[in-house]
Amino acid sequence: MHCPAQAVWAAEAGEKVAHKEKLCYAIAVKVYARREAL
Repeated sequence: MHCPAQAVWAAEAGEKVAHKEKLCYAIAVKVYARREAL
């Protein structure tokens, strides 16, 4: 699944985003958390 960076920024800004983009943001958060854990 390709997640546009704009969707992540919108979610971080607390803006209303489509359900698909919210799932993308949730996945991105997990990926970033893993990177920081390493």
